[in-house]
Amino acid sequence: MEYSTALFASTTAEADQDGVQLEEILHVLEQNNSSDVEVKNALCKAVHFIETGSSETWDRCFGRLLLLLLDIATDKVYAWKVVKKLVETQRARAQMFFELLLQRLVDAMNDQVDLARHLMERILHDLVRNSSDKEQTLATLVTLISSTEPPALQVVLCLITLCLESCERGAPEETDFLLKPDVANGVLGALTRCLSHASSKARKNAVDCLVAYHFATKKDSTVMNKYLSAALDDNRRRLVGIFIDRANMERRHIGLSS
Repeated sequence: MEYSTALFASTTAEADQDGVQLEEILHVLEQNNSSDVEVKNALCKAVHFIETGSSETWDRCFGRLLLLLLDIATDKVYAWKVVKKLVETQRARAQMFFELLLQRLVDAMNDQVDLARHLMERILHDLVRNSSDKEQTLATLVTLISSTEPPALQVVLCLITLCLESCERGAPEETDFLLKPDVANGVLGALTRCLSHASSKARKNAVDCLVAYHFATKKDSTVMNKYLSAALDDNRRRLVGIFIDRANMERRHIGLSS
């Protein structure tokens, strides 16, 4: 009894100490007049805290730290590194802020230097790859297509491909939602419109998405073929078919080689 009481007291003390340390970090990040040196020092402490902080402290402060980091990271590459570390280390909590993270990162992406954009892409890939609700993830990504300009649009399309590839690896019953008329119309409609985009990279990424959709539906091409026949001219429909056939050949070759 004495041992369990002492253990509880020790755990509580550690959590309290964690809370004090994080509050100090948050206080610096919240101040508009903090110098770059102070912010960098706080971010360095945050990286260490991300690896050692208690679950109780994270339950209380995760969202607050994440929002502050997103505000700071708009013009600071090193802050994006901290966001990446936070998302990778606290994946379950990060998923609770999926839509916020997705929208904030996509909105900010086109104004970033290459290194920051690369970090943001890595963060988004981690979020999508570890999402447990593929239907909601796909729906959220698809809504961004019409409002996003290159190069962020290419990133969104790549994330859709990643999501569909994750769907393909799941059980058939986990991907049945892709054949629902409303889902299929929403996804295929947004992707086929991208085939007319001025950016050749966006057009190619949209084709990649359609190929991934084909395989994610376990090659049940009835819905997709019906939609493409109505939405695309013969040339574009044949183009999509060529890329699907090519992907099939590559997969067979890999299967024979392995």
